[in-house]
Formats: sequence, structure tokens, C-alpha cells
Amino acid sequence: MRFVKMLVVVALFCIFAAAGPVTAEDAKNDLKEFLHSRLAMAETLLKDGQYSRAIELADALLALGPDAAFAQEAKAFRDRAVEAQTQSEVLQCEIAPEKKIYLAGDAVRVAVRLYNRSLDEIRIPLREKAGAKPDKSGRVPQEPNHLIFSALLADFTSLGASRKDSTTSWDESIEDEITLAPGDFWERILEPDGLTDGIGARMARKVNFSVTFTPLVVVANGKERYITPYHAEDYVFMVLPKEAADIIANPAESLKRAIKAGNDAAIFHAAMALSQPNPNLTLRLLTAALRDPRPNSSVESAVLAGLQHTLGFYLRRTREEWLNWWDRAWTYYCTDVADDSGAKIALLKTGSSYLITLDGEQLTLADLVDKLRESAGQGVCKAEIRCGRDVAFAQFMELYQAVRSAGINYISVVYADAETP
Repeated sequence: MRFVKMLVVVALFCIFAAAGPVTAEDAKNDLKEFLHSRLAMAETLLKDGQYSRAIELADALLALGPDAAFAQEAKAFRDRAVEAQTQSEVLQCEIAPEKKIYLAGDAVRVAVRLYNRSLDEIRIPLREKAGAKPDKSGRVPQEPNHLIFSALLADFTSLGASRKDSTTSWDESIEDEITLAPGDFWERILEPDGLTDGIGARMARKVNFSVTFTPLVVVANGKERYITPYHAEDYVFMVLPKEAADIIANPAESLKRAIKAGNDAAIFHAAMALSQPNPNLTLRLLTAALRDPRPNSSVESAVLAGLQHTLGFYLRRTREEWLNWWDRAWTYYCTDVADDSGAKIALLKTGSSYLITLDGEQLTLADLVDKLRESAGQGVCKAEIRCGRDVAFAQFMELYQAVRSAGINYISVVYADAETP
């Protein structure tokens, strides 16, 4: 930890010493750029699973006493890194539905598992009742822990309209103390009702799960660790009508067959099924299909609906709008790398210059910042930057700093080779 702090301080000194005479404003800007570059490094360490180093670097940055805005940003990153480390090295939660695709009316069974990822035995004790007095034996009465299991339901139709999302939750009591040896897991099987009801012939539903323990106390190696609240990872499964049963085995081949046959309902259902494991392939297949069907036909409507729901973007309504978008955006979706980020940014080298796109729209750096600020004002806080492997670090850092300056707090980076579709 001390070594990391010294590296940061020495690096700062080198920056200012090499710059020669500088104004106070220059120094302030240099410091800001340096701090954000080191926070970007910490993000990379976190993505690589080097949790301790990421946390140490965040601690070193906080120890420098940065301004309030950066301190808040670094603290938020540190909290994420600690949570990721906890899930990886102490206690991991897994949400595992029996199926990735259900049919309308199917019963749903979901396993919620807690894995001990540490090298020590861990306990999750029950909580003492607030305000309760000890009984005759001197023991304070206890109350159960609580597992809040939530499901977000989003319904879609082949006409391109999205119904209002709905959320339902269940409060599961954990009555007994949990003790786990290294490698052991605790499991609770849940059978939530109503998640597959009401699905018509031209509908599909996405179900997104999350689990929260509030609060959670973990005792490992004699030390108590409070994790309040403890959030589990989300998981999505799809619900299709019974008529779409033959799509489940191989959604990609089903989508190709449906496009060839001109079956609009099958196109929509196969696209919805394929969009979860492989959204980029779904977009490539649908865009190719969009060049063929008769304008204003049911097939064209199904293709457009599949594109809208796969991308989660509903403002483009016509074939021309989507094809114009694709001509600029294909570089981002040319690989089958999954992505769940908010803003999708591509940085590609084209000859001696660089191409920047945001959700498929080619922009200057200044216009990109303006659009990202609008998105941040609407609640977007994540972005993924997809880079060609020949992008220079200086160009990447310029883009990275610009994205952060727009108020986007969480940025992931993927390096991918562009291939013409």
C-alpha cells in the first residue's frame, strides 16, 4: 500500500518537473488528467480480477486528498472493487434458473446459491432482535436474515411496441445460521409464480432477477465483516409462447430459417431468444434480412421489432433509418462479444485518422461529449469503449477522458478486430 502511494507521488513529481514553469491552472489540469488516468488503470486491474491492487490504487488516490468530485468518484470505484472482491474471494451469490428460455405457462424454479470462495470457514449468523433483552440463559433473542428476491418483467411484441415493465418481489426468511467450509455452498430453491403467464402468440418476455441480502454479516477467520446491502448478480431468461417451442434448441439456426422462409412470427421469437446469448449476431442477421423483405410487410415489421428489442433502442422506426445506422455502426457489432453497457462507443483507426461512433453514429469528440452529457442527464452511467487493436494509447486516453468528463462513471474497454459483415 505504501509503495503504491509512493509511486503515485513520484509520478506526480515527474509530471510537474518535466513540464517546466507552469501556471496554477496548468498544474490543476495536469493533476486532474493524472488522477483520472490512474483511476482508468484501476478499472483495468478490476476487470482483470486483480482486486487487491485495484483497491490499493484507489486508496492511494484517495490519500492524495483530491477534490470532492474526484474523491466521490474514487470512493464509488473502491466500493465496487470491494464488492467484486467479496463475491470473488469471500462469498459469491449465483442465481440459476433451470432454463434460459421458458414457454408460456411453464413453472419456474430458480436456485439461489451462496458459495464460500475463501480459504476459511465462514458463518452467516442470525441477527439479534433490536431492543430485545437477554433471556434467562443470557442469550439475546435472534431474528431471521432476509433474502429479497426480485424479478423485473419486460413484455415485447412483434409490432415493435414495449409494454410497461413490472416488478415483483419475494421476501425469503433464512431462519438458521449458515456455516460454510471452503468450497461449500448454501442453496435455496425458489418457485416464483406468474412469471410465464399472459404470453400471447406474438409476444416475448424478458425476466431479470436480482437478489439482495439486507444486511449480511459474514464471520471469517474470527473477524466480522458487514456487507450492507449485499447485491447479487442479475440474470435474464426469456419467455416465449408455446408456438415457438421448436426455436429453443438452436435460436441462431431458427432465425436463419425463419428469415429464409419469410415467417414473421418466427423471426421475432428467434431474434428475442438469440438476443440474450449473442446480441451482435442477432443484429447482423436481422440487418441482412432487412434489405430483402417487401416494405411495410409483416416480415419487415418483425425484423424492425427484433432490431429494436435486441439493441434496446426504439426511436428508429423505418428500414432506411436502420440501414443508414448500420452502415456506420457495423464496426462495433462485427464480433460476437456480449455487451450490456449503456453507451456503446467505438474507436477505430481508418488510415491515418480515427473514427469515433456512439451507438452507430459517427461523431467528433466534442459532439460525443455533448451527447453523452445528455445521456448522463437521463440516467445513463455506463459505457463500453470498443477499440481496434491498432489504436494508439494517446488516442484512447483522449477518448477515455472525454467520456469521463461527460459524467459517465463506469467505463469498460474491449479490444476487438473489425471484420466487414
